[in-house]
Amino acid sequence: MKNYILSSLLLIIVVGLFSFSNKPDTTVSTKEVYFKMPEGISQNDYVPNTIIFKLKESIRNGSGNDFIGSPVVNYALSQLSSERVAKVFPGKEKPESDFSIHGEKLADLSLIYIVKYNSPVALENAINDLYATGEVEYAQPYYIQNLDFTPNDPSLGSQYFITKVACQQGWDIQQGDTNVYIGIVDSGSDLDHPDLSANIKKNYADPIDGVDNDNNGYVDDLNGWDFGGADYNNIVGDNNPNCLGSNTNHGSHVSGDASAVTNNGVGVAGPGFKCKLLIVKTSADNDTRGPGGTAYILKGYEGIVYAADRGCAVINNSWGGSFASSFEQDAVTYATINKNALVVCAAGNDNSSAPHYPSALKYVISVASTNSTDTRSSFSNYGTTIDVSAPGSSIYSTLYNNGYATFDGTSMASPIAAGVAAIIKSQFPSYTALQVGEKLRVTCDNINGTNPSYADMLGKGRVNMFRALTVNSPSIRITDYTVSDGNNNVPQPNDTLRITGTFRNYLDAAANVSVTVSTTSTAVTILSNTATLGAMATMGTANNNSSPLRIRVNSNAPANSNVVLKLVYADGAYSDFEYISVIVNPSYFTMNGNKIATTINSRGNFTYNNYPTNTQGIGFTYNNGSNLNFEGGLIMATANNKVSDVVRGADPNTQNSDLTSVIPFTITTPGTVSVQDGSAQYNDNGAGGNKIGVTVDFRSYAFNTPADDDYIIFKYKITNTNASAISNFYIGIYSDWDVGTNGDLNKADYDAVNQLGYIWRTDNNPNSYVGMSLLTGTNVNYWAIDNDNAVAGNPWGVYDNFTDIEKWQALSSNIGRQTAGGTGTGRDVSHVLGAGPFSIPANSSIYVGFALVAAENLNDLKTNAANAKIKYASVLGISSNENLIPEKFQLHQNYPNPFNPSTTIKFGLAQNSFVKISVYDMLGREVAQLVNQRLNAGTHEASFNASNLTSGTYFYKLETEYFTETKKMLLIK
Repeated sequence: MKNYILSSLLLIIVVGLFSFSNKPDTTVSTKEVYFKMPEGISQNDYVPNTIIFKLKESIRNGSGNDFIGSPVVNYALSQLSSERVAKVFPGKEKPESDFSIHGEKLADLSLIYIVKYNSPVALENAINDLYATGEVEYAQPYYIQNLDFTPNDPSLGSQYFITKVACQQGWDIQQGDTNVYIGIVDSGSDLDHPDLSANIKKNYADPIDGVDNDNNGYVDDLNGWDFGGADYNNIVGDNNPNCLGSNTNHGSHVSGDASAVTNNGVGVAGPGFKCKLLIVKTSADNDTRGPGGTAYILKGYEGIVYAADRGCAVINNSWGGSFASSFEQDAVTYATINKNALVVCAAGNDNSSAPHYPSALKYVISVASTNSTDTRSSFSNYGTTIDVSAPGSSIYSTLYNNGYATFDGTSMASPIAAGVAAIIKSQFPSYTALQVGEKLRVTCDNINGTNPSYADMLGKGRVNMFRALTVNSPSIRITDYTVSDGNNNVPQPNDTLRITGTFRNYLDAAANVSVTVSTTSTAVTILSNTATLGAMATMGTANNNSSPLRIRVNSNAPANSNVVLKLVYADGAYSDFEYISVIVNPSYFTMNGNKIATTINSRGNFTYNNYPTNTQGIGFTYNNGSNLNFEGGLIMATANNKVSDVVRGADPNTQNSDLTSVIPFTITTPGTVSVQDGSAQYNDNGAGGNKIGVTVDFRSYAFNTPADDDYIIFKYKITNTNASAISNFYIGIYSDWDVGTNGDLNKADYDAVNQLGYIWRTDNNPNSYVGMSLLTGTNVNYWAIDNDNAVAGNPWGVYDNFTDIEKWQALSSNIGRQTAGGTGTGRDVSHVLGAGPFSIPANSSIYVGFALVAAENLNDLKTNAANAKIKYASVLGISSNENLIPEKFQLHQNYPNPFNPSTTIKFGLAQNSFVKISVYDMLGREVAQLVNQRLNAGTHEASFNASNLTSGTYFYKLETEYFTETKKMLLIK
């Protein structure tokens, strides 16, 4: 069972294969992309013009079942011409505590709303409108799911699975408790089927009389509830969960798979035997839009919540898809943790290890399918998030209209496992939902031998009822874990990572538990693979803080590598496993050392790493507010046909990739210069034959003293790597600020005194001013941009494209266009701030500094920009003309120091000279040679990577024709 979320989650059905192909929205242009429709989605995978969203806790007061106490959210909804907004779960209140008695976070369903709107705004844009208010925790489409089965022609095939999962032996011990209910969240069922009717759970507290006698919000739900109703075009729930045709007969088969009436002399048997079935219909009667004319699952997650509220111990979900988000996880968490109901889900029929939902969500038991020989069914999904397998091929069971048929699918495997789980709950009534799931999982039969190509990819094995009722075993799971490196806790090449976690034993006591880690990834090397957890009582916890698992990130680890780690537990005869994952060598991190927070990557961008989806990073925030920036990045040029940059280009939805990472961006906290120091190195080799020929050493600094906590400094060292001089060189930053919803109502202007380009919102909502200032020199260039190229009088915009010619004009025209946003209320704007022209001799460098600045008013913004310039010159020890030749030879202290494993050595040459820089150990042995060439006069830097050396003191020596000096540095690993 998964008690945490891996980086790639698995699931089944088409909860909505979401990646769609809507036509561009020509009515509203929403650039602030907090949410992006996944690729592959079709319009059949979600309800059109409908949004699920959850308010932040701060908006609770003043909000009710059908109204929201937030003027900003209400305004956004009114702009969408929204219909009535309503809570998805109107009867739900905030939990009295945040955590269960075992420490799991409870789900709060009380602030989740659904709204349908009538404007022509594309769904993705409408969702981003809500996100941009800053007052919703999440917003997403209302996903539709597919059923997970492949029907065959009806036959009289035997129920081999009854024997395969040892039902007969299990029934000798436990035949099920009629007070244990299995929720069948599906397309309905056949309520009067002779092999089902006696096991249908009745709600006698609410007879059919037109009154909600039990006050649960559902009138006359005697036989369960129909969330899908009669018409998918106008979904209105009713109290008839019967399937009425072949399009919705899936649920009748699933019902029998879980708990057909057994030992009644009629038809078939079901694993659940006497356990009752609560029918929750979540498809519409007239829906034939799914594969083979089947109905979609329209209200699956509402069905899960309903089943949990009705007291189900187990909830089966034989449906799913390739996407789920916070709403779906909230529903599953509520059922499992808040209501103690085990959620069992089909793993999907895609013959894939790709994520499917809800089976890959946290707390779910995910069920793959096998056949009569315990071999993986050819259609079944597999992978690291599968928990168990069960027979799903050629399953003979009940069918709508009192019939029987043979179906194939994980849709059949899941209810068979759910039926076994119900028997476990009947035998062990005090078990929590998680304990029931672990008992089902840990007592499986090992089927690796019949599936050598899918070893440990089909969960713990095939379920076995008899073993579940008779075998005593621990069940160890990791509930949370931390990855640290003793430095900046960023898993970078050559770092040694320490993995510590909290582990829980859900079942029988263990005497001496050990955990061992392994991986097939080539991005890391295991250094210390075993930790001892010791004795663990039932529901007891342990940690490995004193004996962390240790792995080293290899020097050639690809950027953003997802390393899957297999944890193997052992205690005597007990053996078990599960998977966790770690992202190593990440290419982006967030500077957040003061009032400003922004994400910076390894190739010259800030705000986000994955434009235009913009899900990797936080954008740019001020005072913990909402994001204020859509795109930011570096531009360099020497002519209108020689531009190297990483911002949007000829295709407005694609950033140019002219800059290539040499040394990934990393952050040191605390830094040696500021509270947070960032560094990276990149070149413009990505521009190919059109490259300028430069290497950029980037530094970022955040200060947190009161006068200096409203800006972040960017320092660029640009080195000419050509054999000849570069002339007419310009460098600058492009930034598409979006202050407020959609980034509309914005204006841009320029302050010459502080060399500051700035943007604000005309209605002061939010009351934030943001901008960029040049901190070095006076050769400033600025251009304000109206983003919409169709604006009257606008020379060009960036909605259509951002060409090299336009970038050159923005970068090299002095103060070429000072204002944007027009008169009146303003519009969507961006700008470019730069410096130049420069001449850079061969093998020489220049330095240019910028500040990202924010404030609540213009006067403070100007003050903050001025303070940033003072700080740049004084604290960083850099004059505005740093690229000038120093007055004397200098060797600076390396930074950072101490270091692990890389550091930078800066030195100054008063005149041209042959230069040698070497590194020596304590015995005087040369261990590295960093420089051995003739260099021009100026300020230079050399990088030193000590990944192959041990911790200790080292010396670095500068030798020139005129000057020699040695300094000491400390390597700590």
